[in-house]
Amino acid sequence: MKLYEVVALHSWVWDPKTQLRNRALFDRLLEEGADVNEVYIFPDSTTRDTPLLRAVRNCAVSGKDYCVRQLVQYGADVNAVLMLDGEHLTGHTNSRGGDAEFWAKVVGEPEVFVLSGHGKTPLHAVATESTFHTDVAVRTLIELGANPYWKDAEGDTALDAAIREKVSLAAIALLDAGFDLSRSRRYVADPDARQWLERDGLAEYAVRRGDAVRLRQALERGASPEGHAFEPLLFIALRGGHSHLVSVLLEGGADPHQKRYHDTAIRLAVRRQAADAVQALIRAGVGVYPELLREAAGGEGSAAVIRTLLAAGLDVDAREEGGTTALQRAIRCDDNEAVRELLRAGADPNVTDSHGTTALMEACRSADAATVGLLLVYGADYQARDRQRADWRGYTLANRKHKTWPFVVRFLKGQRGKRR
Repeated sequence: MKLYEVVALHSWVWDPKTQLRNRALFDRLLEEGADVNEVYIFPDSTTRDTPLLRAVRNCAVSGKDYCVRQLVQYGADVNAVLMLDGEHLTGHTNSRGGDAEFWAKVVGEPEVFVLSGHGKTPLHAVATESTFHTDVAVRTLIELGANPYWKDAEGDTALDAAIREKVSLAAIALLDAGFDLSRSRRYVADPDARQWLERDGLAEYAVRRGDAVRLRQALERGASPEGHAFEPLLFIALRGGHSHLVSVLLEGGADPHQKRYHDTAIRLAVRRQAADAVQALIRAGVGVYPELLREAAGGEGSAAVIRTLLAAGLDVDAREEGGTTALQRAIRCDDNEAVRELLRAGADPNVTDSHGTTALMEACRSADAATVGLLLVYGADYQARDRQRADWRGYTLANRKHKTWPFVVRFLKGQRGKRR
């Protein structure tokens, strides 16, 4: 297997054991002298790639820079420019700096084209890709000696490329690495580019990295608290686990009712178990509805979200369209914390869904002896039957092989004897 193919495996293999095997194979190929600058040609295609370019893109997705550092340590050219004919222009990357005269000569030849658009180094390539960890890949390349001032055929440095494509993670990472803004033609000549970098670009970076200080700084400069229509900043903050930024965005004027496709900010906050964000959105005027209480069950931190929603006025026994209650949903999700919170809040364990199923029947279905006992303490009716006239026995039969099944049956039979 070629070195490039081993590096490429890391872009889609997530199993830890397989990753360890791939890393061992990767290290062995390097020790055996594999060509780290070899150009890989895709079958039935004119696309060219190198192990380093592939490793850099993987790093931008996963945030893991092991392959990048190893390849450079074994001689991969961190400033290489790959041509479509498969040649590296390593002699020009450092000495000529990508000047206009050189590129006019190269681009003027009809037989020669450049991968990813006229003379992009690995740093240029990753600076134009908006992925989860683009900033990690940029910082790694700079640390390993990448030249941020190399200019492509359009006269763009890596920062110019990031500004052109509006990749905030790359742009701010380059600034943090000490990029000289006077050498960015777009920043110097284009007021819109300068405004994006100092306002909206900084705000997006801050939200993606959970930096409240920089976010407030960007908002004070006039950055929009909304973000893009297809990716609002509120949604970026919640998906990234930075719920503490929701209140900052709302204070800055973000619309708490904005949607992304058919999703709403409060619904996403509930699914992410972000009680502080839910509370901030409710204070900002967002209404609550029964489905939110059901969606709150099933994750770590659900009790705090449930308390917040109930404090906002939701009925603890509210049902969704299918008649399922939040208590039944919590039992199905094995969320014992939510079950206890709902019962303490007054949830009725004998409320049925559209099939006549009670919370006790749901607990029997999953053979959850602890929840069965808890429901009985809170008054669950073990004699209840669903619309098919099945009682708790019918729900336990499907779990005979479950290790807790005998305890559930013995416990319920004991309750029957006590009540007699």
